[in-house]
Amino acid sequence: MKYCVIGLGHFGTNLAVELSHEGHEVVGLDRDEGPVEAIKDDIAHAAQGDGTQFDVLEEIGVREMDHVVIGIGSDFEASLIVASHLQSMKVEKILCREINEVHQRILRLMKIKDVIRPEALAARQLVKRLGIHHATRHFDLEGDYAIVQIPLPSFLEGKTLAEAALRSEYNCNLLTVRQKEKEAQKSEEGSRAEDVESSKDIRITGVPKPDYTFTEGDELILFGLEESIKKLSNG
Repeated sequence: MKYCVIGLGHFGTNLAVELSHEGHEVVGLDRDEGPVEAIKDDIAHAAQGDGTQFDVLEEIGVREMDHVVIGIGSDFEASLIVASHLQSMKVEKILCREINEVHQRILRLMKIKDVIRPEALAARQLVKRLGIHHATRHFDLEGDYAIVQIPLPSFLEGKTLAEAALRSEYNCNLLTVRQKEKEAQKSEEGSRAEDVESSKDIRITGVPKPDYTFTEGDELILFGLEESIKKLSNG
């Protein structure tokens, strides 16, 4: 898909790079040269220009984009002007970073439906993750449910999925297992050889079968009530 990210601050830059890494075609726009130079090798096209200028948006081809993200993080007026231009161009999918509550209300009045405050979202996700012992990832769902990634609790090591009884004992469903593939490398110093472990690519097991045996280093990706996952993680 084609994305345009307008405003290459911390949020916009990271978003553009991640989208590019996922295989999307990304155009980035910022009025300052520094952010453009910093990202130009990581995305399809990085342009320096003022997004509040209608002709600049036309030049980078926002009409042809599947999604346009307004990532401007401090200039209230500029963000609204860009949003207005995009609506005039009949851009259908606009996601705008909100700066404050007033900004949010104006965007709603403009009928910009997709509005995000990344700092608040990141803080909420971090609070949720910190609330579960050793959780490394957390995806919040409705009704106190979540998808959470946790390291394998030590008491499950060596057990099969059937023996672990995650559903009956903890009311959790195991979606998959994430593993780091490792290989032993030899390094010789004089006549002595050492085994050195090096982490390679991450491997996902797919949908685990009942006879899957948990091993040290497994990371479990679970679905369930947050309290149930907390109980499992805390052992």
